[in-house]
Amino acid sequence: MAHQPLSLRRAGLVSVLTVSLHLVASGIAAAQGNSSTQLRRFVDQQVGGIQKMMVPAHNTELPQPRLANGSPDPQFQTTEAKRYLGKLLFHEPARATRIIPEFGGILEHGGSASCGTCHLGEAASKSGTLLNFATGGEGRGYTDADGNFIARRRPLPDLPILRQTPLFPGDARVDALPTLTDIYKLADGTTEVNTPARGRRPLPGDTTDTRPAAIQLLATG
Repeated sequence: MAHQPLSLRRAGLVSVLTVSLHLVASGIAAAQGNSSTQLRRFVDQQVGGIQKMMVPAHNTELPQPRLANGSPDPQFQTTEAKRYLGKLLFHEPARATRIIPEFGGILEHGGSASCGTCHLGEAASKSGTLLNFATGGEGRGYTDADGNFIARRRPLPDLPILRQTPLFPGDARVDALPTLTDIYKLADGTTEVNTPARGRRPLPGDTTDTRPAAIQLLATG
């Protein structure tokens, strides 16, 4: 049996991989068309059906952590008291205290927004505003002539301009990053894009978190 030179075999392998990747990409592109049918087909391919992405109708049907014996962990059980507490916290503006002036925040705006400020009940609690301001924003939206609620907030006039070039019509240019986006400098010299939940973790003495420590907040949205 004659052996092909290594360069030819590599070339053949590259050709096969190129064709394979092209076919895969073509299939994904076809599934990612503009129609709802194509979108659902793509979801089926990725996760095995859109039903797996739907929120159950009742809280009792939500997947819960299990104990070693297989029974639901009571610590994570949904109760009426927990539901009511969550609702209160969702609409509690006193928790809005992360105002950082060096990144454009105005301290006087602290305590003026909650989760419900952006996630509006009128819009099924989704954050669907074009300008998504919590602290530093005002308004909720309006109802059009057909009775549709349009979520719409606007920035307060005292917010500083942080950018010169608008990214879209109506851009107020008062934010440098998307909401809840943080950029950290890590102890190993690299940078990481994350959320405020990252904080300066891992905390001193935490041996379970093996990530490099976040030692400096470089920017926040």
